[in-house]
Amino acid sequence: MRSKVSIRELHHRTGHFIRKAESGPIVVTDRGRPIAEIRRVEVDLEPEAGVGLAEIPGSYWSNRKLLPDFQKLLLRGELSKKRGDKSVDQILDDVKDDRLA
Repeated sequence: MRSKVSIRELHHRTGHFIRKAESGPIVVTDRGRPIAEIRRVEVDLEPEAGVGLAEIPGSYWSNRKLLPDFQKLLLRGELSKKRGDKSVDQILDDVKDDRLA
C-alpha cells in the first residue's frame, strides 16, 4: 500500500517524506483527495555521472523555447555580467546592512 501525506504534513516534514520516497511512492493529498505523488528519481544524478539537470530527457530546461526578445538580448551579450555589477549575495548583504544601520 502506498503511503499518504497531507499537504500540511508535507510542508512541516518535507525532508522526512522526501527521504521516505526512496523506499516507495508517497501520495500527497489535499483535503483527502490525491493530488500528487512523490517518488524516487530513476535517473542517476550523481555529479560524477556528468549529467546535469538540463541534460535529463524530458526536463523543462532542455526543451524550453526562448522568447525572441530574450534570445536577441542573449545573443547580443546584454545579459552577461558587466564589470562592476554586484552579485545577488552582495546586493542582499547591502540590504541587510541598511536594515541594521
